[in-house]
Amino acid sequence: VVIGLLPLLAGCQDMRDVDVTAQPSNIISDAETASLYVLNEGLFNLNNSTLARYSFSDGSLSTDYFSSINKRGLGDTANDMQLYGNKLYIVVNVSSDVEVVDFASGKSIKQIPIVNEKGSSRQPRYVAFAKGYAYVCSFDGTVEKIDTLSLSDRCR
Repeated sequence: VVIGLLPLLAGCQDMRDVDVTAQPSNIISDAETASLYVLNEGLFNLNNSTLARYSFSDGSLSTDYFSSINKRGLGDTANDMQLYGNKLYIVVNVSSDVEVVDFASGKSIKQIPIVNEKGSSRQPRYVAFAKGYAYVCSFDGTVEKIDTLSLSDRCR
């Protein structure tokens, strides 16, 4: 049994204590700047989607972050959210739009309607990004291309 422990004891000889206080004090940890965003799609046809924000720096939680900043609801059945650049893109299915939110402030920049030529809902579902464009796929089988700089959906 002692012979079996010798390799373990020999393998630990390189370990040494490191003084954590010797680290530079001007480095900001992820916990000091990071936030967790939680998208709640709400209940279908009740227009009660919410966006919550938890701050790791001070432990605060805003359960209705979007509404408290923008003084209106997020919409009906929000079901996808992605960060691209300094903007959050929130796909709101039943409301048939993409809510674009400034990441730093939480303020709504623009609501982009995702509708067909007749104004009927396309029921957007997911968003993905490539080369400066947001691509929003919908339940009707279409994909909307949105320029992320101008936030125009007329990129055809």
